[in-house]
Amino acid sequence: MRPLNHLLRPRARHGAWMLVLLGISLVGAGWLLWQAYGVHLRNQKAAEQNAVLSQRLEREKHLATLPAPSVDAKHWDAIQSERRFPWPNLLQAIEQTASKDIELLEFVPDKSGRQLVLKGEAKDQKALVVYLEALNEQPELHVVHLAHQQTLVRDRLETVEFEIRAKL
Repeated sequence: MRPLNHLLRPRARHGAWMLVLLGISLVGAGWLLWQAYGVHLRNQKAAEQNAVLSQRLEREKHLATLPAPSVDAKHWDAIQSERRFPWPNLLQAIEQTASKDIELLEFVPDKSGRQLVLKGEAKDQKALVVYLEALNEQPELHVVHLAHQQTLVRDRLETVEFEIRAKL
């Protein structure tokens, strides 16, 4: 009966294919592990570079606050006042009041006196009044007033030249 035992057991129909699929799966898993390890190494290298760059940035910030030995006290005060000047707020206030009827030609901030002088041209008197009102509504600007105005005529085009002063 022993010679017929192989007939009693069911045949494995997909045995060879299963081994091939298992081999492909193992190779794919190995490749994925290798790729993950490469990503891990790149992340470690990037973290080390970030640490070095942040240390360098901290060192440069510290050095930027210290005066250079060749810079005299007056020059250093001028540099510090420039850094403390509220440029972003001032420029944002001017941009918010922009109008197509107003053309700014000069923008002169006085950092030590905390004043601003705007020179330009307006389409007409009404546009200038609207622009002055818009500047008065800005919280960064105080005591906004018209210092000078003059009507200009160029080739039948009539505009109003103006000078506006404000305190910061």
